[in-house]
Amino acid sequence: MKIFFPSEIKEYENKTEAVNRMIEDINAGIASTDKLVFSHLNIDGIDVYENHYQYLLKELSEINEIKIIMKTKQEVTIELQQSLNEYLERALPVMSKLSDQFYQGESNKVWESFVEFTDGLQWINSAVETLSLHSKENAQSYYKNVSAKIESALIELVEALEIKDTITIADMIQYEIIETLTDLKQSVHH
Repeated sequence: MKIFFPSEIKEYENKTEAVNRMIEDINAGIASTDKLVFSHLNIDGIDVYENHYQYLLKELSEINEIKIIMKTKQEVTIELQQSLNEYLERALPVMSKLSDQFYQGESNKVWESFVEFTDGLQWINSAVETLSLHSKENAQSYYKNVSAKIESALIELVEALEIKDTITIADMIQYEIIETLTDLKQSVHH
């Protein structure tokens, strides 16, 4: 298989032993450029944004080409802001419903929705942390503040979860998380 690095093309055998070396070479290739940021891998025309190692192992025998997709910090920031806004547009109404469900009492469905909610909140926080790294200086402190609020809310949610305090969970979602994320969505930095 061929791997297209920003400045060269390397060939590797489609063998499990080669995967660790490929990952090391990919990471070294990414680290060698300071003007661009790693976005994702394009593997035989399929964009792979996460779990690269697992994907490579799973599809190893079929892979022909891997392209390392690098972007400017500005491109990454713009795309991430768009993704975050689209996600928040869908997620905020669902969060409000989840809060209402917790006020009404717990059920298996509510707890399943809560797991999805926490996964989504972690993605949001990861996106905000990335934005704080790649945004202009005036926006960095804003994103760091939002991330700190999300992390604080997650800690309080865990405490409420440990004692199954559904009212506190509902309050946290409604009055801290939704308010923070609504502010994020409406922020001038978006």
